[in-house]
Amino acid sequence: MRPMRSISLTGSLSAALLTVSGAAAQNIGTNYCTAVPNSTGVIAAITASGSTVVQVNNVTLECADLPLNSSGFFLVSRDQGFVVNPGGSTGNLCLGGSIGRYSLWVLNAGGTGQVSLAIDLMTIPHPTTPFAVIPGDTLNFQYWHRDGAPGGGATSNLSEGLEVGFSGGPPMRSWSQDVYPLLTAVNSTGFSCVGCHGGTCNLDLATASSAYTNMVNVTSSCCAPDVFVVPGDAFSSLLYTKIVAPTCGGQMPAVGSFPGNPDMIRDWINAGAPNN
Repeated sequence: MRPMRSISLTGSLSAALLTVSGAAAQNIGTNYCTAVPNSTGVIAAITASGSTVVQVNNVTLECADLPLNSSGFFLVSRDQGFVVNPGGSTGNLCLGGSIGRYSLWVLNAGGTGQVSLAIDLMTIPHPTTPFAVIPGDTLNFQYWHRDGAPGGGATSNLSEGLEVGFSGGPPMRSWSQDVYPLLTAVNSTGFSCVGCHGGTCNLDLATASSAYTNMVNVTSSCCAPDVFVVPGDAFSSLLYTKIVAPTCGGQMPAVGSFPGNPDMIRDWINAGAPNN
């Protein structure tokens, strides 16, 4: 694809930042700024989904109501601003300060008028050097896109702004190195989770792969409608509550104490239960 012509993106700083919170697998961020309708007759609507927890590193930017088959890319800045018709655009720039461009990921709205981009919080574009998001950071996003000019010809436009605040989360734990070994460990009485669950309650813990597949977002046949692992919510996850405070049946393991620190399981689940 041929690179898009660059435009001048400068503006004044606005300190009106809002507090935004979020969790895994949900819409995140708050829209701000007045956008100008594009040639579709409505404004380009920018949204984001994923998690505001930095360690989870799961954010997808989306923009809808774009002119069909139009190309464009996302912009990002720590600062907000307001500039009318930047670089000859018919829209409003809602970012200020140093503005990074996701220009290596030029997107096309195709026949749906929508685009999306999964971003890496460890490498945020910046005019000089990319940076990593840390807890407490707030980033502002906008989408710049090609558009048709009134009366014919080509121009460009911008979506409304989207502000996302990021937070810290529980320590990141590894499924393969921290959590699954606890399920195979034998306690002082000779009991282990994997020793009892080779299919009991539709839970097969024989291997790390089967255990993950049989627990994450899977309902227990013994404690329905409870789910073994609810990513992001340890206290709704049977894997954790059966060890520390069961709400269905007895405490696990059936004999003796759990041979490890259940906080590792809690932290892993609350961080989104990654298969890492």
